[in-house]
Amino acid sequence: MLMLASDKPTSGCTEPHILKSRGDALSRDANFGNALTPKKSNTLPLPGNMRSLGLCLLMLLHVGCGSSDQITTYTIPTEVPESLIQQDRMLGGIVPATQKVWFYKLVADVDSVAEIESDFKKWVQQLKYEDGVPQLDVPDDWKRISPGMMQHAKFQIPAGERVIEMSVAELGNNGDWDEQVLANVNRWRGQMALPPETGQYAGGEALTVENPPSESQPIWVSIDGVFKSGPSMGGRPPMMGGGGGAMPPHATPPVAAESDSPRKYDYELPEGWTEGRSGGMRLAAFDVATDDGAAEVTLIEAGGDMQANIGMWMSQVNPKSKPDDAAGVLESGEEITVMGITGTRFRLYGDEGGEKAIDVTMVPLEGGSSLFIKMTGVPAAVKAADQPLTEFLGTIKPAAKG
Repeated sequence: MLMLASDKPTSGCTEPHILKSRGDALSRDANFGNALTPKKSNTLPLPGNMRSLGLCLLMLLHVGCGSSDQITTYTIPTEVPESLIQQDRMLGGIVPATQKVWFYKLVADVDSVAEIESDFKKWVQQLKYEDGVPQLDVPDDWKRISPGMMQHAKFQIPAGERVIEMSVAELGNNGDWDEQVLANVNRWRGQMALPPETGQYAGGEALTVENPPSESQPIWVSIDGVFKSGPSMGGRPPMMGGGGGAMPPHATPPVAAESDSPRKYDYELPEGWTEGRSGGMRLAAFDVATDDGAAEVTLIEAGGDMQANIGMWMSQVNPKSKPDDAAGVLESGEEITVMGITGTRFRLYGDEGGEKAIDVTMVPLEGGSSLFIKMTGVPAAVKAADQPLTEFLGTIKPAAKG
């Protein structure tokens, strides 16, 4: 039977262990350093095979005396610090013509866009239109390249050490200008990883152009965020002289596709009204036929200041109206009850001989938004449908769940 004993702890020891048994003991000989020599003992000698086993055990114990290396772990963050994320800027001009809407758009890092922002905006403002089509006269250092799908034209604009691609695209004008603006600007905000806006122009601003192709208000958009891939009319710019190409062009889908979402409101349609094209921000839409012409009614939920919304609608009815005129219209609003809620109705017929009129009712909802029931059409048709619209407002109620 073998018994192992140690004069020192097994960790960090410098002396060899002593193996004791009933036979000879092994100890270190002072004359031979670490050599092991037999030492006389009164006990019986170990057999040869047991002596070999003892030597092996002693060697293993000696090797294991050193301290083991410690394993150090580190936690490395996997998220990129916000200060290192490239901030992008998207610029866009939206100019409505009679039958089409023209979009001028680019996106790149903020510093590159800042170098050309003023010149690009001025170019959009000075464009000339013939029969509703822009005449794309550009500076000498702009390079025209092949347009992508659903793009009318595309250009490369030098900006310091980069080249920014700017695209020109067109979509049909569906006649409801404020809805088109909200839908398209919010689509662009989504491409910049930002939530939608419900206020006037979705955060855009009115743009003055020298040769407006229609009476509707052009819009200028400047959005800072982080550009992500998606349907767009332009991509990140390539480096000047190479270093990677621009992102491939993407199609720009129409923003008012038919909706299969459950109906949010129930109602009864007056005689002569038919279901129209809903989808996007339109919860419902109706085509109105009268003896004096056609009109359209839409239901949308949105936010924004009441006076700002009135100012926007007034500019659609009368382009010569001034922002201060909205205050007077506010006072002429008519209180009306819709779904048990007190709302306000405004009739904007414009000047005598005008081409457009708007009859809109704003119903405040929980959360700060409002339900807008808006009729748009030629003044004679909107006036003729006044009473049917009043009756329709009285039938609106939240749709039954399930």
